[in-house]
Amino acid sequence: MKIVIESIPHASQRYPTCGDWWVDEQGVMQIRVSSEMGDLSGFLVAIHEQIEAKLAMSRGVTVQEVDDFDKAYELAHRQGNTLDGERLDNSEPGDDPACPVFREHQFATGIEMLICSQFGVPWPAHADAVESLP
Repeated sequence: MKIVIESIPHASQRYPTCGDWWVDEQGVMQIRVSSEMGDLSGFLVAIHEQIEAKLAMSRGVTVQEVDDFDKAYELAHRQGNTLDGERLDNSEPGDDPACPVFREHQFATGIEMLICSQFGVPWPAHADAVESLP
């Protein structure tokens, strides 16, 4: 198994998200996290993405299903739930029970929270770093 994790500018993400995963043509799991979050939050989001991706794939959820849901969710939030172009809430596609990786996202978030606590960082501080992205 090969996993490539890169920190990239938030504006370079495939869609408005702090973390993204997919499998490329060579079968390599690709993970991208938004660099503006900082090193620790980027590390935590990267772990979250790995767990979510591996669980999703083991349960037969495709990258296309996740991408389609996430992109539609983000588009709906940006068009129908905005104030001057900013989202009014900080919900994520994976928090919607209709999301194809709802269970996987919730589990990955739990692990992310546990690791965050081991660094002595309060969860709200990490959440602020993630939610501060445009």
